[in-house]
Amino acid sequence: MAGYDFSSKNVDSPPSLSITIPKTSDLVTASKRWREVQLPIDILLLAVRDADFLSCFYYLSDVFRSYTRTLGYVHFGNFGKDEGQLKLKVSLITCSGGGGGNPGGSAIVVKDAVEILQPRAVFCIGSCWGLYRDKTRLGDVLVPAKLTTYAPRRMTSTGAVPCGFTVPLSSSMSRLIRQAGFGWNPPLENPEVREVTVHQDSELLSGSEQVESSQRRDELVRSYPNAIAVELDGDGVFAAAHDLKTEWVIIKGISGYADCPASLTEQWAGFASVMAASVMNNILSDPFVFEEWPHYQRAQNEGNVSSVLRSPPYLQHREPMIETINRMPENPMPSPPLMLKKIGRKIKRCSGCRKPITSPLLGFSAEDDHDYCFGRLDAYDYWNKTTKSCMPKVSTRHYHLNPVCTKVQGIAHFQIDSGKVEVTPSLRALIKERFSTDI
Repeated sequence: MAGYDFSSKNVDSPPSLSITIPKTSDLVTASKRWREVQLPIDILLLAVRDADFLSCFYYLSDVFRSYTRTLGYVHFGNFGKDEGQLKLKVSLITCSGGGGGNPGGSAIVVKDAVEILQPRAVFCIGSCWGLYRDKTRLGDVLVPAKLTTYAPRRMTSTGAVPCGFTVPLSSSMSRLIRQAGFGWNPPLENPEVREVTVHQDSELLSGSEQVESSQRRDELVRSYPNAIAVELDGDGVFAAAHDLKTEWVIIKGISGYADCPASLTEQWAGFASVMAASVMNNILSDPFVFEEWPHYQRAQNEGNVSSVLRSPPYLQHREPMIETINRMPENPMPSPPLMLKKIGRKIKRCSGCRKPITSPLLGFSAEDDHDYCFGRLDAYDYWNKTTKSCMPKVSTRHYHLNPVCTKVQGIAHFQIDSGKVEVTPSLRALIKERFSTDI
């Protein structure tokens, strides 16, 4: 890269778009109280800069926002090709930049958001910096099949030794992104002016450095010859999603190059974000694809007597710090029907979330939630304090009226029985919306 002319005169201006991205002053949307928000969602979109957020916002329909102290403002909307089709329920949130591990960075925000919103997958949208001018162009979009962390290094007497790690996408996500660019037309006013390429079989570097040095760029190329770009937030997204066993993917538009100051290509930042969001919209254009993808669900045995102290991702090749002992066995997937019941004096607590049965779970707070619940004959194991062992038991347990507490997310076939309850139109509509089935 030596001898390259870094003057701003050598950088083209981005072509005109065929769409109009809203400004922050245009974001006037309806608002709802958090208890009125219907959860879980399907897709969590994470944006860092305003340009990333606004580009994603453009593709949302039926938008409203809500607020919770843990996440701040969250925008909700739908994705789908045509009217009357199945829609994906999407949440759009922001995090602070500068690296995934920073306060308010991608690692912390994604962890909190996944646990509250229970998405099927996390999409991180934004911009990155190319490592090769002959392999990528400004505005190209990366949907990497592999993410590599490069910042961790071990200092020795002979110099710094990279000790980052490379992680591929899951098999499900890999199969999805193979055709990320199929049928995609970049939203350009004149498509003949510039060819925009989608790189879906690529490797992306992620770390806490904003690289603007030809010397540092050359070091990264030598250490990671297969990577074609570098960015700041993906390592945090991976760390949180991996720990929560949630699908994830990074989609970044190239807004500059790692061998020169970012200010020289600043005008491309917004264009890169729009291209990344447009590719994301292309991937999400068929909502039925995600029907069999499970929502996030908190581990059933979390909080039991035994646990494993997890190591950071870059230490996971070593022996665990604490070995698991006396682990509770996995309970079988629930198969008996869910029986509607009127909440009475003897029904005290939800066996799913362990909260009082009259206190609905956050995000599932309709009027019927205070009057009705589910009962189900469950076979499960419990910890016997006297024998200090797991004991089997079969009994009727009660649950809130949602797929999270009842643990039926991801189960293809389950049955809901009205029993002796007279099903009102509002109760029937609630069951239909949350469980996609009729009573």
